[in-house]
Amino acid sequence: MPKKLSSQEYDLLLTQYKSDLRILETQVSNLKSIIKETEKGLKDAKKAEKSDKPKGRRGRPPKAKTADAADKPKRGRGRPPKAKTADAADKPKRGRGRPPKPKTADAADKPKRGRGRPPKAKTAKAKDSGVGYRLNDIDDLILKSISRRKRALVSSELFDLAKKKMKKDGKEVSDVSLRGKLNRSIHKLANKHGRLIKTDFPGKGYAYALTEWAKEDGQIDEKYLK
Repeated sequence: MPKKLSSQEYDLLLTQYKSDLRILETQVSNLKSIIKETEKGLKDAKKAEKSDKPKGRRGRPPKAKTADAADKPKRGRGRPPKAKTADAADKPKRGRGRPPKPKTADAADKPKRGRGRPPKAKTAKAKDSGVGYRLNDIDDLILKSISRRKRALVSSELFDLAKKKMKKDGKEVSDVSLRGKLNRSIHKLANKHGRLIKTDFPGKGYAYALTEWAKEDGQIDEKYLK
């Protein structure tokens, strides 16, 4: 009989599958870019081939211009423009609508305000991640721990770091609750926000690294797996 998996193991499997899917999507995106560049090169090559062919001219050859016709200036369609008088030349052109009101000294000093309500000031409690969403304490701990150590970390290492942080802050959290929070944060950062990548770690199973450490093929550089 196959061994039944726990909820945590199912969660880890889902995280792995979604990470693999992100890598495949990245490769598909790269291939699409290459295909577009190839199609563009094909169009440019066809245009160049067409431009190299001598162009023939259809219809009758143009009539030779006589001496009288060559001396006459070309005239455009419609009536000739009226000559401007001296008074009309001195007047500045006026646009449509009412003329703008002269600005007062008080109005000139006031800064311009855009449409709608002014944006609310951010409070100290709201941690800005820099990418349009807020990080909680566990999210911030995971990203900073991996970044400071400059290498991928496995789940057990992240759990130990999170446990030390809870003790330092004087917070009492059970191991089960802490592991649940840690797994949810890893899942969110890896699959929802794309800040982490799950990767194989030699001798330790799976580890988590920062997305910017990935190479063009989606694999993590070996220097971050030591």
